[in-house]
Amino acid sequence: MKLNLSQIQCIAHGAHKVWQEDDGFHLSRFTDEELKLYKTTPYAQKSLSTSGIKLCFKTNSPTLKLIVNTIPGTTRTYFAAEVFVNGERFGCIKNFEDELVLGKQYPPMQFKLGKYEGEFDLSQGEKVIEIVLPWSVNLIIESIELADNSTLQSIEKNIKLLAFGDSITHGYDALYPSNSYAERISKKLCAEIYNKAIGGEVFIPSLSALKVPFSPDIITVAYGTNDWNCCDRYVFQKNCSAFFENLAKNYPDTPIFAITPLWRKEHTDIRPMGEFSFIEEYITKACSKYNNITVIRGFDIIPHDETLFADFRLHPNDNGFDIYSEYLYKEISKTFRR
Repeated sequence: MKLNLSQIQCIAHGAHKVWQEDDGFHLSRFTDEELKLYKTTPYAQKSLSTSGIKLCFKTNSPTLKLIVNTIPGTTRTYFAAEVFVNGERFGCIKNFEDELVLGKQYPPMQFKLGKYEGEFDLSQGEKVIEIVLPWSVNLIIESIELADNSTLQSIEKNIKLLAFGDSITHGYDALYPSNSYAERISKKLCAEIYNKAIGGEVFIPSLSALKVPFSPDIITVAYGTNDWNCCDRYVFQKNCSAFFENLAKNYPDTPIFAITPLWRKEHTDIRPMGEFSFIEEYITKACSKYNNITVIRGFDIIPHDETLFADFRLHPNDNGFDIYSEYLYKEISKTFRR
């Protein structure tokens, strides 16, 4: 039984739009308005990656066959599409071998994209399936096939998490998408995540001015490290203030968590913006006027240990993300009650 468009639309999480073209099923984590905004920016291609999107369903099918096509979505070319059964990773489709990359500076390494497929022999009886799509590429689903006459039931999650941010929220450089901090947080909260993060992104007020077509239960915002690297102080202050002003206006009753930048190796450098610490200071100041915004200090969340970063300087690896997500979950849980 090959799933059709309406069935895939029913089981997709974290996607605003699912549609079918000649090459398969496409899924977008951005609304049409947001995609239009990014179309004229350097982030157009990155906005097409499938970060945060999952297929979640119950089935009694003893088999699952997945055929996908992968095309560039970021500057990273490694990817994994993971299959979870009853909450445990059962298998995945990927284009790398763990032993070739672990312990190395793997982000610059190049891997083959294109068509991949996987067949999975599942357990008998009803089970919950989650297919976690990659953050790093644009994954197009050519087909999803279950055993003939098997059941298919969509799964609803009551909590919706809206996540804004740069490359670290986008997922760089988790080897497996489920290990990124955003995915770990959504799992701990049993939430459906809509990941709006883009690698290289800075505060863009026009993005936060656009309301999503649902009422988020939690919002996280994690920008600043790229602003320090490429913006002048006036532009940063103006855009940071406007970004949070828009969010507070659009979602006045939603708890918002502003995460200041993580440690980066060159944090002692002086940029045109000034010292790295200025970013944290200003974000804290800009958010202080809003009762529904909580600032979480990011600099010391992950120990300043290069081995916890995939590129040894900026982007956490899977171990770094584990530490990050545990800390954030505890901080969010102080304010947010399900």
